[in-house]
Amino acid sequence: MRPLSKLAVVQPATAPTGGGPGIAWHKNALEIARELAGLPTLVSVVASFCTESPEVIAYWAVGALLVAIGLRFLPGIAKGKLSILAPWLVTALLALTLLLVLVVVPRRAGKKGASLKSWLKWQNSLELSAAKCNKSPTPEICLRNELADVLDNRPPNPHGADAGTKLANAMIAGQVLLANQTVHAVLQKRLSVDERFIGAGNSEPVQRKTAAAAMVPEYLVPNLPNEAPFVWVWELNLGVPQNGRPLMDQKLMDVLLTVPPQPRYDQQAFATNWAWIEEKHLATDNTPALVRFAILDPTNLHHDNSRQPPPSGCLGKPDATRVFMNKLVFVKDETLGTASKVSGFTVRRDDPTTRLYIWVYVPKDVVAPATWENVLTNLTTWITEKPCTAYP
Repeated sequence: MRPLSKLAVVQPATAPTGGGPGIAWHKNALEIARELAGLPTLVSVVASFCTESPEVIAYWAVGALLVAIGLRFLPGIAKGKLSILAPWLVTALLALTLLLVLVVVPRRAGKKGASLKSWLKWQNSLELSAAKCNKSPTPEICLRNELADVLDNRPPNPHGADAGTKLANAMIAGQVLLANQTVHAVLQKRLSVDERFIGAGNSEPVQRKTAAAAMVPEYLVPNLPNEAPFVWVWELNLGVPQNGRPLMDQKLMDVLLTVPPQPRYDQQAFATNWAWIEEKHLATDNTPALVRFAILDPTNLHHDNSRQPPPSGCLGKPDATRVFMNKLVFVKDETLGTASKVSGFTVRRDDPTTRLYIWVYVPKDVVAPATWENVLTNLTTWITEKPCTAYP
């Protein structure tokens, strides 16, 4: 028998403790990073449910980071003296909470309330000014005089507002305008602007009523006569096939280049001008080639309201000062049926007396995108421009 003194005592293996030689240095660094980042991350997530202010969330995160550093590195805390520091930590967190509840949230609510009050005040000012024009024989001129200062003093965009906020504010102002019956009637008569107008610069496709569905850029241009320079007009009988195929199933650009437009006084043919139009005006934003569609009835000479109106000899109805037109490049490769639909027009093929009219206009001057911002900025000028019937 072996002496007990000579027996080897084998101790069980133990895992190395943190920071010891058994743990690689990079794992130890990652563990420290996790310990320091965990509390600030948790506090930031909780704070984000209470406030949208990046500044307040940053204060909370910095405070939590300081607490995490203290818990991780201060020897006194690590040796069991957390109970001494805990009341101070709780007091600090309570102070931050009170700051959020009593100062930050009421301040944000106050800003929202002030914004709402400014819009209500502006609407009241507009209603009082527009009321002076309710019985005016020339409401356009009256509104031009009465609304000039009101439009200049609408609630401004917030400081540092992005494009989405500016668009939303312009849309709010537009809806305030449409809520007034006198202004609504003038906007509809002169600019064809009503509740269907999105005001984001794109047309509203048929059967869709959201800005997200509107994809084709839209402009508000002067209501020119058909004889104006660089205006071409097509009158299409949809019941008559072209090259053995229905017109609505053919590409728009093929129709424009193969079907002759109405004769012009200067004998300028669209097909012979297409090369320079495509080169200089197809892709540009300032003076783009534009297209417009309308269903009209040339036989409705007595203006029967139960039928489609007859052609006016202008881009739009004769008493309009501005009309909507779409950017040709966005629809030129679509079929005629699709191009008219995404531009906001419904085409019927079963009415034997109606015709589809297409206008192409190549502006030489800058044209205005159809946005509420442009309508608000130019309203007093646009509603008092000469309508098409005033042209010689």
